[in-house]
Amino acid sequence: MKNGALQYLTPWEKIVLFIALCFLSSLLFGLLGASIASPLFGVDVYNSNELSNLTDKDVIRTGKMLNFLFHLGTFILPSVLFAKLGAFEPNDYLLTKKRPQLKPLLIVTLLFFTIIVFNDWFASINAQLDLSFISKDLQEDIYYNQAIRDKSIYAYIGTTWRSFGLNIFLLAIIPAIGEELVFRGVLQNLIAKASQKIHLSVWFTAFLFAFIHFQFMDFLPRFFLGAAFGYVVILTGKIWYSMLLHFLNNALAIFILFGIRKGFIDESSWWINFGAVHLIIAIVIGGFAIYTLSKNSKLNEMKGIYFR
Repeated sequence: MKNGALQYLTPWEKIVLFIALCFLSSLLFGLLGASIASPLFGVDVYNSNELSNLTDKDVIRTGKMLNFLFHLGTFILPSVLFAKLGAFEPNDYLLTKKRPQLKPLLIVTLLFFTIIVFNDWFASINAQLDLSFISKDLQEDIYYNQAIRDKSIYAYIGTTWRSFGLNIFLLAIIPAIGEELVFRGVLQNLIAKASQKIHLSVWFTAFLFAFIHFQFMDFLPRFFLGAAFGYVVILTGKIWYSMLLHFLNNALAIFILFGIRKGFIDESSWWINFGAVHLIIAIVIGGFAIYTLSKNSKLNEMKGIYFR
């Protein structure tokens, strides 16, 4: 298979092809997971009642295995394959060729504090949204699905340090790699090429990132996270930094939930519920971080990559 075999396609054709590739790969890996789960754990993945029994350790193990295969088949492999087919230099296309550097790595890590504070703020706004404009049945579906998701995550977290380490790998490292490759590596690139507008590509990709999770109660914070990750890529010219932020966000959530289950974190701790003081500090830190990154901005370099 030669690199860039589909280079001749238009950006819109590539978008359709990439979505189809993700869908088919996800379907294939879903079937693979189903064929493995039954003999390995004795769980029928096609039985919703059986899968909803989150007190069964085998059901939880099945869910974690299926989640791993889902991210591998839906995000990671399609992105790598598409980059190889759609570009002569796949690593340049996915912004993975250049290694991360220490100074921007530290600045981006500092920026994470600002991101989580604003993310908490957007989450509180999202929680207060008036849903009266939609039907009661749809409202109930939204709240029900959110409750099921929260219950599933709570069950997956576990109470041992071994489960914590596994969750960091499955729910923080793998999603950070896979989702960033898809949204900031492939889609943000393609949308920029199709629209010839770099900022539109960041915001539209952020919308897709929030929408694809199908969690209305978390839509605004995910939309904000998607935009933040996108602009970090634009400013640094590397996807490693958005992967780092994505990982830190997921890992922090896992750590907090694990700490609550273990009893060494109080759910009402000050650093879970941010206040006005934290918002002001976050603005100052974020302003410094963005200013520092902007001094060595890779915006023009990214325009060269996106618009060529």
